[in-house]
Amino acid sequence: MTDRPVVPAACALLLLGIAVGCTPDGQSVSTSVPASVEPLDFAALNGKTIRIEGMASGDFSVIPPETKIPLRVIGKTIVWGDLEGRCILKGTAYGSSMGILYTLDQPRTGVKVPCEGQRRFVINSWTVTAPADVSYSSSMGLQGNVLELSGELTEHNTISDERLHFTATEDIKHQQHVKVRVSGDKCQVLEFAWTTDKRELHSSVGRPTSAKRSVRATGCSIVAQPS
Repeated sequence: MTDRPVVPAACALLLLGIAVGCTPDGQSVSTSVPASVEPLDFAALNGKTIRIEGMASGDFSVIPPETKIPLRVIGKTIVWGDLEGRCILKGTAYGSSMGILYTLDQPRTGVKVPCEGQRRFVINSWTVTAPADVSYSSSMGLQGNVLELSGELTEHNTISDERLHFTATEDIKHQQHVKVRVSGDKCQVLEFAWTTDKRELHSSVGRPTSAKRSVRATGCSIVAQPS
């Protein structure tokens, strides 16, 4: 997926058992300090979710400001999903099944996502979405009990409305970075950045528009995945 998001060095203050980390926008994140500093047994996370609480801001008004970001651990892979876009996977709704895969010590570059086109009935008109061109890159490393994930997903898509004679093309870019300390059932966010940039390149009914969203972390927990 390309250029890695720029994330300033983490800052942390350890005082009376409370850690205060700094996110890229300068906001603090307070969590319980993991009691152990032993190296992380990554296999012990299999079937669990590193859930990061966050606050979203920007142009995506349909998304509530308070959000929970599930990083689902499956084997040696973490799935950071629920990405917005027009990619349709096997008939599902836009973006609901799309995500970036992070695998320990196995960086990925330019991985294609198999998006399908689908004819949909939306607001009394037939809408045709062409297959989107989507790819991502990702990397994940582990040092001691600190996991670090960095990734980027890009999408180029076309949408057209047969009855309204409307067409548009757009680019969407997701950039993700997180550094999190994990010990047992506790976790601590050291660095975090997630931005989404949507740019309309062409619109047949008006001036192309753009939208941006960013999320900052406010907390972290380890939870079991729903069965």
